[in-house]
Amino acid sequence: MNRIAAFGTPSRRAQRTPRLFWCTVGLVAIVALGCGGKAGGEQQSDSGGSSSGSSSSGGSSSGGSSSGGGSDAAPESAVDDAAMDGPWSTVCPQTEPELGANCNEFNIQCEYACGSVSLVCTNGAWSTSVTLPCSPSQASNPVSCPSVAVVSGSPCGPQGVQCAYDGAEACTCSQNLTWYCLPQAGCPYPRPRQGATCSNPALDCVYDGLTSEACVNGIWQAAQGGF
Repeated sequence: MNRIAAFGTPSRRAQRTPRLFWCTVGLVAIVALGCGGKAGGEQQSDSGGSSSGSSSSGGSSSGGSSSGGGSDAAPESAVDDAAMDGPWSTVCPQTEPELGANCNEFNIQCEYACGSVSLVCTNGAWSTSVTLPCSPSQASNPVSCPSVAVVSGSPCGPQGVQCAYDGAEACTCSQNLTWYCLPQAGCPYPRPRQGATCSNPALDCVYDGLTSEACVNGIWQAAQGGF
């Protein structure tokens, strides 16, 4: 009995040892798994932050590109406008001179705003000249006006309605209910500024029955007797 008891005790210890071993292994595995999961989570969070930062950076880059596009477009447009327009006159000052200021272009009329008195260079000084009205604009047409330019002499109505067509003409429905349009073919519309350059010396353009301009020596001037 003593031997059996003596041998029996180690046998029970042997049975408990594997259990303790596997419990310890399992506990270590659980702890390791938990730590690994936490580390992975931190890594994922960092990666997400970096991705978001990259995305933000991309957005910033896109924004910068958009801003750059707008910045490039404006100067290009400004340069094109300057290139197309250039000086409005080869003989008149680019900005309105003061009355009495010295001038060298004898008897040249210069206009700085339609409907306002123009200036003329006489006796070496600027003085006031004639006042010519502004050309009617298509934007001010009444609702009874056709949407496209009409043909002079074609039927119209109601009598007296006036319609302007930018780049073409201004027309009035006459008493016999036909369109009467000015200026004549080949003339610019709206009316050019006095002093602006022109290229066809044969042009003598009537704009409203009272207002006329002629191309004189390459310059638009109020025609004699036209006002």
